[in-house]
Amino acid sequence: MFSTVIVPTGYFTADLILAIATLKMAGFRGKIIRRDSQEVTRADRDNPKTILLNVGQEINAPRGNYDFSHSRRTGVALPVLEAFADTPNEPIARLLAEDFYCRVNQIQIGQTVPGLNCLDFTLIVANFNHIDKGFDYALSLTNAILVSHVASIRKTLHMPV
Repeated sequence: MFSTVIVPTGYFTADLILAIATLKMAGFRGKIIRRDSQEVTRADRDNPKTILLNVGQEINAPRGNYDFSHSRRTGVALPVLEAFADTPNEPIARLLAEDFYCRVNQIQIGQTVPGLNCLDFTLIVANFNHIDKGFDYALSLTNAILVSHVASIRKTLHMPV
């Protein structure tokens, strides 16, 4: 399992926070380090126990690099979900991808999103950028939302919650 996640300093998006919450739900318990892209070293990039989110300047899932990509029209949360959706939870991951993650991704890449729930979520997360410890608060809120969403899906699929 990975021991470190490196994310950019400064402004963060709901997509980035959702990617981190996804890793936590998949069992990640390591350090989250905030660095700018230029501060990420070759050792960071080559370390198989490090995941780079929006700082690796490449998309290379086997190496743990997930960057927002205009060319692929995707943020980071959806590819992280796809990479860490283990087989027993595949039906849950598929439903998350089709709904919540898809809508957050659409907002991230500038597409129109039907319904307001995910738009409200992204705006709330964005507002955390303006307060002290906002990153931590946004991550805590997103973890809670994700746990609740997964529990709801598990109940719908008649799986133990």
